[in-house]
Amino acid sequence: DANSWEQCVIQIYPDPKDYLPVLNCAFKTIPMGYSDYLYSAAFFEKCAMQNELLKFDLIQACHDGSRIVWDLQTRADESTPLELNHVPWIEINGVRFDVGKEIFSVAVCEEFIQNGGESSECDRILYNAKSLTES
Repeated sequence: DANSWEQCVIQIYPDPKDYLPVLNCAFKTIPMGYSDYLYSAAFFEKCAMQNELLKFDLIQACHDGSRIVWDLQTRADESTPLELNHVPWIEINGVRFDVGKEIFSVAVCEEFIQNGGESSECDRILYNAKSLTES
């Protein structure tokens, strides 16, 4: 269910400046791990509403639309290389992310900034990561 929320946020707001803060908030807010239960829309609404330009009703309509969600899941499955039959696995611009060696938010923000992106959330993440390595 969380994957569907995340896919809908990215589908509706494909600019990383819009969806990265929502995903970062969701990762901090929702209980991690497998769940047979649906997550409350309130988790994602709270995160989306941090950006007043995002319209949560569009995200929720996507999430609640079984056909849209199925299409997003199917596209994700079709774009997954066959050798990747487990989770988590992550690629950032086509390069596999090593979950055991790197901090995800730092890796994403470094790549985003290197490619010309600007984000106050990434600035904060990178500043905090630098502070940790210097202490």
